[in-house]
Amino acid sequence: MHQVAGAPDLDLSYLLDTGSAIMYRSDLWQAGVNVVIGTLAPAAVLLLIDRWSKRMVQLKSTGSPVLASRLLKIRYVTSYRRLYQPGAARALLVLIWLASVISAVALHWTGAWFQSRLSLIGLGLAFGGALGNLWDILQHNYVVDFIDLRWWPVFNLADLGIIGGLVLAFG
Repeated sequence: MHQVAGAPDLDLSYLLDTGSAIMYRSDLWQAGVNVVIGTLAPAAVLLLIDRWSKRMVQLKSTGSPVLASRLLKIRYVTSYRRLYQPGAARALLVLIWLASVISAVALHWTGAWFQSRLSLIGLGLAFGGALGNLWDILQHNYVVDFIDLRWWPVFNLADLGIIGGLVLAFG
């Protein structure tokens, strides 16, 4: 045990073997905090931007698409699916989202997947995007879409977060 003059008796030499390196308990705690912040921050930012953008499109929609460029239109579309209607299916969507988050955390902590900072940011974006669309389903019984590339189905920022986040997480 290491002693620091004037400090209470603390066992600062407690070590944990992580398989590839030996870390102090405080280092392990800091690593956990970094993982949580590194994943939750992108999720929260994407969720806020997604919610704001969908709300603005709903409020400002005149019924006619707005040409943003030759390749892009802003067009308010609601995507209805039978699965989105009140009932057990919606509860199942929430459970699937929660199971996905728990699985990703378990895969990270076992060291099997998602060890890089970029992959954790990707997970945050994917889970934030999925939560944005799930929010729409729970609140409106549909998903708000508005980005129209004119050659692809209309989508939203949450969809971009899901796809881009998964590319980062698994790339």
